[in-house]
Amino acid sequence: MNLGFKDVETLLECFESKGVNDEALVRYERLRRPDNLLMQTGMDVFYKGFSNTLPPVAFARNALLKIAEHSGPIKQQVLKYAIGLK
Repeated sequence: MNLGFKDVETLLECFESKGVNDEALVRYERLRRPDNLLMQTGMDVFYKGFSNTLPPVAFARNALLKIAEHSGPIKQQVLKYAIGLK
C-alpha cells in the first residue's frame, strides 16, 4: 500500500511540473521503476524462500531470518523503507 502512495505522490508531482502528457508519464516511470523493481524482487524472494521445503533452502532461510532478527540498525532501516519512511 505504501508503494501505491509513493506512486500517486510521484505521478501528481510529474503532472504538476510537466502537465498531463506523455513526457510526464515517461518521467514518472523512470522515477518509480527502481523502487517498484526492488519491491517486486523482494516479494519474489520471500515467496520462493518460504514456499520451498527443501532442507538446504529451509536451513538457509532460517539462518538468514535469525541474522536479520539481530541486525540492529540495518533492520530498522529496512523497516523504515518498508513502511514508506525511507
